[in-house]
Formats: sequence, C-alpha cells, structure tokens
Amino acid sequence: EPKPQLGMLIFSNITPKSFNMSWTTQAGLFAKIVINVSDAHSLHESQQFTVSGDAKQAHITGLVENTGYDVSVAGTTLAGDPTRPLTAFVIT
Repeated sequence: EPKPQLGMLIFSNITPKSFNMSWTTQAGLFAKIVINVSDAHSLHESQQFTVSGDAKQAHITGLVENTGYDVSVAGTTLAGDPTRPLTAFVIT
C-alpha cells in the first residue's frame, strides 16, 4: 500500500498581511497537517498551524508587509509517521 504523500503547494491571494495556501495529496490519509511559517530573516516569531488531515487549504494571517516567508507543510500519517515536507518561499 503506498504511503500518503503531499504533492504540490500553491499560494494565492497574497496581501501585505496574509495569504491563502493549498496543497495536493497523493495516496492514503493523513491524521493531521502541520504548517510552519517563518520569516526568512528570523526577525519575527514563527507561526505553526495544525489542521485536520483532510484539509487541503489554509488562510495564513498576522504577517508583516514586504517580508519573505519560508513556508513548510508536512503531513502526519494515521500511523503517526511524518511525511517529507513541502517547502516554499513567499513574499507579502
């Protein structure tokens, strides 16, 4: 049986303070999805969000204008194993 994996990470509606993100999944189910958002220069506190395993999108707020953010999304399988994270860089 193939292990659950994340596929692609997509950003939309990027504003000075927020963005929407969505991701695709391949095979299997997830217990949860963990999103980490940290600014590239570590000037601001990083944020971590946990969403349900069947979620395919999130709205991230509380960001700072004209800032680059490193974003990672990782799934946790029903067996408790983390998947390889998807990573991206986005500028508000």
